[in-house]
Amino acid sequence: MPFIVVAGDVIIDWMQAAVSRGSVPEGQLPTNGRLSSGTRMCARPGGAMLLARWIGLATAATVRSHSLGALENIPPSEIIHSIVEIERFSFSRSAKEPKVYRVKRPGGYDGPSIGTPKPLPVADDDAKADLVVLDDACNGFRDTPAVWPAALRNPGHLPIVVYKMSRPLATGPLWDAVRKAHAARMVLVVSADDLRTEGVQISRRLSWERTAKDFVWQLASNPSLIPLANCSNLVVRFGIDGAIHVRRTESGVEARLYFDPAVAEDGYRDEYPGEMVGYNSAFVAALTARLMKDGLTAIGEGVRDGIRASRRLLRDGFGSQMDRLDYPGEALFGTPQRPDPSLADVLIPRPVAPEPADPSFWCILQQVRGARLEDIAYDVVGHGD
Repeated sequence: MPFIVVAGDVIIDWMQAAVSRGSVPEGQLPTNGRLSSGTRMCARPGGAMLLARWIGLATAATVRSHSLGALENIPPSEIIHSIVEIERFSFSRSAKEPKVYRVKRPGGYDGPSIGTPKPLPVADDDAKADLVVLDDACNGFRDTPAVWPAALRNPGHLPIVVYKMSRPLATGPLWDAVRKAHAARMVLVVSADDLRTEGVQISRRLSWERTAKDFVWQLASNPSLIPLANCSNLVVRFGIDGAIHVRRTESGVEARLYFDPAVAEDGYRDEYPGEMVGYNSAFVAALTARLMKDGLTAIGEGVRDGIRASRRLLRDGFGSQMDRLDYPGEALFGTPQRPDPSLADVLIPRPVAPEPADPSFWCILQQVRGARLEDIAYDVVGHGD
């Protein structure tokens, strides 16, 4: 049976929710803990452990990753803790029920007062993994070769490598090692927001044409993006509404945009109150499942799967029951369902100097695939965009 190794930076995710105390049964004296409202705290595996869990649910493969004991007993001096304040929200703007727990506000992180936590090795690692997934959040894992998966250091062994990278991008010993030995079978996944944070000029929420052309223009002309431009396969996520897959071919670089024609970037979130964390991991888990099934030629379908999984994460939230707060499971993955809007894809024209970044002659609707124009029009009217 094929198996996958998932390794990277580990986080313990804490969910914090306000709790209203119930009435005291007749004849019983109230304890001090029931005299006022309180706070419920719940710890769940995050980072590379959450990604490994989702990949296991999305695939039929054996997944080997990091292992921890009782999360509640591990201090932030050993493992970084993240905190989010959660609250019950209406399922959507148009459907008030059921109520779903989602993020009200992020509470930040807690970790060692000095330095970074000691990265964890993979439990029961194997140098012959068919696929390696790296969750590089720049919290120490990228700088510690001793805990990198053995399959990356196995001479002559060439697994598919899915590299989920956070800023700073394209830097560090892990990036150098993977790019040197596994470039041909690597799929690098980054977010557009990380690119923007690092100074790459990409428009937001104007139009998919403008965003796509900004990106390919920057990729072709910005020297800081040369390492990314040279990747065999680069996937850039634009929130939970779109992604661009850039691949190198014999004739050069080809970029294809996958998107929801009914909304602009971040538009889908407007329908669902509250927020969620873990979008990138849900996306990568779904993409990995597709690659495990169909290989590197299926990256495009994997991108579609990833967008759907990210959106399902927002819809489902942490569930509806206080005593069962957790990330969603298998429901994130699988074939398109009724609530999943149609996704289209289009090849982005190559920039040719001295064209502006957004030439007026390019219109997505003249080339769009994957969704019929009448379906797009219906979705646009339905969403009010």
